[in-house]
Amino acid sequence: MAKGKYRRRNHQEPTQTNEVEQPKQQKKDTMLDDMARLDFENQMAHEQAGKEAPTYGFWGWLYRMQQKHGHNQLHKVNKKTYILLAVFTGWMGGHRFYEKRYKLAALYLLFFWTLIPLTMVVLDVMVAIPRQPDSQGMIEI
Repeated sequence: MAKGKYRRRNHQEPTQTNEVEQPKQQKKDTMLDDMARLDFENQMAHEQAGKEAPTYGFWGWLYRMQQKHGHNQLHKVNKKTYILLAVFTGWMGGHRFYEKRYKLAALYLLFFWTLIPLTMVVLDVMVAIPRQPDSQGMIEI
């Protein structure tokens, strides 16, 4: 066991900190979280009012493209068929062709040799399995 000054340094009682004593990094993180929350609320308010939500930075133009091209639409597919296609032909985008997302399916087919689509298939199956099918066995992906 350490003696002397090392013992005192390692076994100090935790002190309660107030806002004045917080480290600068912690204040900065809290401020960034608040700014992100306020920006999100601002975007939601714009969308509810029927105006175009202001988006900034790199992700802003991606968000606008996604909203413009309707990539957030859900497609109804048969759960069993989707999972079987994903498992057996997912590496080449078979489940995406079935889902009628042809651009994404073409990307799977184009990059099948990199094994990136194979990792994406694992994620697609992990998303599809817990979904509850409706009375006809359809899920929204």
